[in-house]
Amino acid sequence: MKEKRPKLRLRKPFLIALPLLLIVSIVSLTFIVVNNHSYSAAVEKTVQTEPKVEAPAKEGKSILRDNALISAYTEFINDRQQENTVRFYANKFKLNEDKIVEITKKLTGDFKNANYLKTNVIGNAKVINKLGKFKNFEAGVAYFVRDIYRNPERYGTTSNAIIASNYVEPITNIKNGKIIMKNGLTFEQFYGKIADLFDVDKTIALAMVYHESGNMKSGLARNKNNIGGLKGGSGWMSFPTLEAGVIAHVLTIKSISEKNNFDIKDPDGIYKFSGIYVRGNVNSPSEDWVNKVNSFKAKIEKKDVFTIK
Repeated sequence: MKEKRPKLRLRKPFLIALPLLLIVSIVSLTFIVVNNHSYSAAVEKTVQTEPKVEAPAKEGKSILRDNALISAYTEFINDRQQENTVRFYANKFKLNEDKIVEITKKLTGDFKNANYLKTNVIGNAKVINKLGKFKNFEAGVAYFVRDIYRNPERYGTTSNAIIASNYVEPITNIKNGKIIMKNGLTFEQFYGKIADLFDVDKTIALAMVYHESGNMKSGLARNKNNIGGLKGGSGWMSFPTLEAGVIAHVLTIKSISEKNNFDIKDPDGIYKFSGIYVRGNVNSPSEDWVNKVNSFKAKIEKKDVFTIK
């Protein structure tokens, strides 16, 4: 008789544990899937909200912007240069620098008025019509400062309102026989610079100075800065600084020459010029004066006195 094999039976604890294991597996898988989905979503969100990089400006716009900046900077530098030039010349005539700058800007529209830009003349339409134009802005400034010093009412002001000091600086800075200006130039170099500004022959003009001032040794030149023997309504003129005296002399030569259509480089022109300059009468020229000026002119031409080294 065959022996009966016992039936295999799963124990009760195992039967209870199997469903629990299945549930844990399902929950774990669900957690992994959910987490992975959340991470992907987070990455996607991060990519979507990443700040956009602004596209570079087109080359044409960039160049235009750069050119505008350069133009604005250049304009600023030019304005500062012109204002500093006004201050320099105002200082040489011992005028109130701030006041002169204020008047200058008003007359030129802050150096941007169309008539000023065309002519370099600082003044109203009447002044512009009278003067025509200057070769550059420095010539216009030098003329204006000297003119407002002499004729303040022409520019709507008074001497009391613009003059900072009445002190006259004597010539004292002399080294090795040469007069040295405050900017380091010799007297001759500065004189040549101002003469060039106004297209006045510097050699003949300086020859006049040497003759009139006794080689810059006269008391009138040394103490009053009157280097050309200039006279006004009340006698010998006086200038606050040597620079002011130079400008006044050069502009006197220019004024006489232009009003009477004289060319002082021409022998006949300097001869007629002498009549007005020496005697105030074109019909009364001074041959002796002309000869002495020509003698100094010949001496100057043998030396290099104007070159700024």
